[in-house]
Amino acid sequence: MFYKLIRLLVVLVSLLYSFTLFANECVKFRETLKQHAFWEPPQSESYIGYGFVPSYKYDEEKDEWNLDLDEHGLKIQQIYVDTPAWDVALLGEKDQQVNSRNSNIRITHINEQELKILSSKELDAVLNPNEITFTTLNIYSGEILKKTIKKDEIDPPIDIDLSFWVDDLIDVNPKDMQYTVEYHIAYSWIDNRWLELAKQDGLKGTCGFDFTEIDGIEYQYWLPDIGIRNKVSVIDMSYDGPERNLLVAGLTTDNDFFFERVIHETAIFNNPLDFSQFPFDRHDLQFQIETFSGYYEDFTFIPTYETEEQSYEFNQYVIVPEWNIGEITFFSSTSFWMGEDEPYDGFYYTIPIERQYLYYIYKLFIPIVLIMVICWSVFWIHSKEIETRLTVTVVSFLTLIAYNYVIVDDIPKIDNLTIFDSTILLAYLYAALSSMISIFSFQHFNKTSIAFSNLDLYARFIGPLSFVVFVLVIFIYIFNKYYIAASLGLL
Repeated sequence: MFYKLIRLLVVLVSLLYSFTLFANECVKFRETLKQHAFWEPPQSESYIGYGFVPSYKYDEEKDEWNLDLDEHGLKIQQIYVDTPAWDVALLGEKDQQVNSRNSNIRITHINEQELKILSSKELDAVLNPNEITFTTLNIYSGEILKKTIKKDEIDPPIDIDLSFWVDDLIDVNPKDMQYTVEYHIAYSWIDNRWLELAKQDGLKGTCGFDFTEIDGIEYQYWLPDIGIRNKVSVIDMSYDGPERNLLVAGLTTDNDFFFERVIHETAIFNNPLDFSQFPFDRHDLQFQIETFSGYYEDFTFIPTYETEEQSYEFNQYVIVPEWNIGEITFFSSTSFWMGEDEPYDGFYYTIPIERQYLYYIYKLFIPIVLIMVICWSVFWIHSKEIETRLTVTVVSFLTLIAYNYVIVDDIPKIDNLTIFDSTILLAYLYAALSSMISIFSFQHFNKTSIAFSNLDLYARFIGPLSFVVFVLVIFIYIFNKYYIAASLGLL
């Protein structure tokens, strides 16, 4: 027992010594960040190539990365701006300022050799010549193009490894077109200008600094000006647990020096929402991660595996009352400052949601149909009972007006008609029409003493049935309008 206590004491002392030594290394490096100035972005290592980045996929069995080919050919991850691949429009875009990425493009042949039948070594070999002819296929449009490209010196942008995911969708506020989420973002980059300085400070691992304490002008490191453009405000949720706002710095396993910005917080975001299909509406909750600098910064976002993994976890476990959550999508995109030739990279993360509409069918649409049936049942009442008829139709009309207030907190005041608006307006028209027919029938009875006019007999059945038919026509028209617009890429 005594020896066990001694051994435990030795371990604790060793851990305490290591922690103190590690803490001292971080304190030294923090001072180093003040004493040396590297304000400019780090330079990526240039190479001789074509200027495009093929996609790779990880082989878990062989523990290696291989070129990503499907049944059509080789996928392209990105085209670098002002490179041979960019100059010949390898993606086939008429206007390259739209995007340097196109997930529909495949390289099917290189110098007439079909890629999908080649081995990894053969693929590496066909990509080596100084000049090659690419055959590309747009799997969406079917367009086939041939481009001949010569190698040149490539100055690639800085790679920003980006991890982004949403931990919880706390609230969706359609009326204000806002949504509240708890999210995590971490982006890292290599900056080996600090490598020798860190080693001189004895740094062997990583250091985490509170970003609010290391964001002053006296700390002279380069930090990409990245933010979420559609973030409205941050909510203080510290009472629920620690939030993170860190800058991490240290050495990678490949002996490179990296910085990583880590943010974990709860915030409110906004995005335009389309309510034309209410209460059968669908929306995209988007997170727009872009540069805030307003000037050219040459970096490109590379989504990490964690981003994809966590999006799957979100779809599996997060439940939002009143909404169904669709499959999360995300992509990187290169755009250009308006009126300029300088590109900037963006990352866009989208959570599609669809309103759970059965509540509105039970509480709104079915009652409205029943109100119309009751409203038009007055034509079974004797024509001389005009007071009774009008009492029923007017009460029905007032009840319909009251239904407008049921959804007042569900959507904002918008100019265009929703499915519900069209249905309720149609119901107003039918309620008013039943009152006018009742007055006509009363006048007809005074002249002819006939209890029920022909119009009464037809209205008993045609009124309620035609209302249901018109409501279905409204549903079909708006749904078709939505899907046509979606297929044309207008939504």
